[in-house]
Amino acid sequence: SIAAACFMVQAVGVGTLVTYGVFFGSFVEELQWSRAVISGASSLALFLSGLFAMLVGRLTDRYGPRLLMSVSAVLIGIGHVLMAGIEEIWQLYLFYGVVFGVGLSAVDVIALSTTARWFTRSRGMMTGIVKVGTGAGQLFVPLAASFLIASFGWRSSYVILGLGASLLLFLIAQVLKRDPGVGKRSTSVLK
Repeated sequence: SIAAACFMVQAVGVGTLVTYGVFFGSFVEELQWSRAVISGASSLALFLSGLFAMLVGRLTDRYGPRLLMSVSAVLIGIGHVLMAGIEEIWQLYLFYGVVFGVGLSAVDVIALSTTARWFTRSRGMMTGIVKVGTGAGQLFVPLAASFLIASFGWRSSYVILGLGASLLLFLIAQVLKRDPGVGKRSTSVLK
């Protein structure tokens, strides 16, 4: 169902975002970077996510949620997998701040706009259910990341997390589709 897919988009997408705090100590310990420098990459990711969300919203209107979420899934995965090899600060900012940040921009926009379009009568309730996915992701994905780091180290954990999140989001994206009323509306609404 669309609501379940959007719930999972929120859980996996936001869940991967909040795992950054779980990796933070490993960056400080191994790479010897300051907390301010490490925090800056997360801030950049959030800034670009918000900035690109406007473009994602427009592109979703034109091309639909499936394509945009598929692209987002790939970017989130690439950003995380590349994080496994960082040695320089610029790599942290490029791979996490830019690549992951741009990928993240689709998560809220697609999940919430798709839900709002599909559920006209129970829009508030369904949007609330989808947003519970955010909390579920914030609870369970960092726990999984902590387990992975303890078991395999932080670099391997980034690869596992990146590939897992990318695969899940890509598969979930295939369930997403335009709402049934899209063909009935004027095409001027979509432009």
